[in-house]
Amino acid sequence: MDRVVAVAPPKPTPVPVQQDLNTVLRHTPTVAWRVKLAGPIIHNLAVSDGVIFAVANGVVHAVGPDGKVLWTAEVDASGPVNATRLGPVVGTNQGVVAVFDVQRGILEEKYHGAGRVRGAPVLVGGVPAWTTSEGLVVGAGGWFIEAALSAAGGPASDGFRLVFSSLEGDVVAVEPSGVQWKSHLPGPGLGTPVISESIVIASFGARRGRKGGVAAFDLATGEPRWDLTVDFEPAATPLVDEYLWLATRDGEVSAIDLESGEKVWSIHLSTEMTSSPVVTAHTVFVSGADGTVRRLDRDDGGEVWSIELGSPVSGDPVLLDDALIVGLTNGELVCLRGN
Repeated sequence: MDRVVAVAPPKPTPVPVQQDLNTVLRHTPTVAWRVKLAGPIIHNLAVSDGVIFAVANGVVHAVGPDGKVLWTAEVDASGPVNATRLGPVVGTNQGVVAVFDVQRGILEEKYHGAGRVRGAPVLVGGVPAWTTSEGLVVGAGGWFIEAALSAAGGPASDGFRLVFSSLEGDVVAVEPSGVQWKSHLPGPGLGTPVISESIVIASFGARRGRKGGVAAFDLATGEPRWDLTVDFEPAATPLVDEYLWLATRDGEVSAIDLESGEKVWSIHLSTEMTSSPVVTAHTVFVSGADGTVRRLDRDDGGEVWSIELGSPVSGDPVLLDDALIVGLTNGELVCLRGN
């Protein structure tokens, strides 16, 4: 981890004025810019203070809204960046968590743990906390808890506790004082859970003839609320607003009622979904293995437009003001803007 290198940029480019995305991306967008990074962009993107963060080949890249690389940090990152109030936070294969200055890329803090960091670190009690591949939960305050045999992905946090799932099918809620509760999924855990007020939702994979899906638990107690199976298994971490938005490996995209777990609407596309939906007040953006980004109508899933980018989309896209930012397996970071 002593090899952390951050290259300071020239004066950052001003952030564009925010516009109504429903208006700006009403029609098929154009590619505003493409920038080639250090390798395939297989982790989710993040945005903070007008800066886009992408991890490629273990290198953290900070990219301005005009596509210029502001700084890079060679940290052997094991997962995506989490844009927190402390700054961009990322874990490494060596068990170290690094916190950077957003604009300059200066290493502000680094914390040493035990084992490869799984997913993106989160904040618990205002300080970084994370899971390891071996199922340990580590806090920057010096605490660690043996919570499970493994971690299927990164944790989610409500600020007071973190929740993660294991490859063995456990869902575990952990506070700095210890394990708060442990519940069980119908199959092996997949990816990172999501928290919505009083519930936590975790994805699970197919196992022993049973299909994969998602399951909801009470955040305070771990009591099961509902579970929903899909035709195969979820492709990425779901997204939550007033609905649960789910994309699957067989091309299904669904809006799901959070209280009942029932589908509000569902459509099937002709490609494997490879990232989480991006949702606005009027729109759902989805992307997949065919390299196509699609805009769907939020009310019924009807397709509004699509654009082919030439390589599979491999990490969750993000919105930045009037643009949709997408990472591809060929290492390109792509900015889509409306005409």
